[in-house]
Amino acid sequence: MAEKLTHAVTVKLGERSLTGAHAIAASRGMEISEYIRDLLDQDRLRAQAQYDALKAIFEADEQAGKRNAG
Repeated sequence: MAEKLTHAVTVKLGERSLTGAHAIAASRGMEISEYIRDLLDQDRLRAQAQYDALKAIFEADEQAGKRNAG
């Protein structure tokens, strides 16, 4: 089931950004609101992947430090 969209956000864009966003959205068969939500979702997924990768690195460093200290 799709997430219920209940919160609105207002964003001011310059003419070039707005025109470009409309064009890209249309080329992908989307409304501009769908396109912007998709960008937000993609960015959140990239941030999560970066977090997961860094977490693994720092956890490995922490474990190595514990082994060296003990």
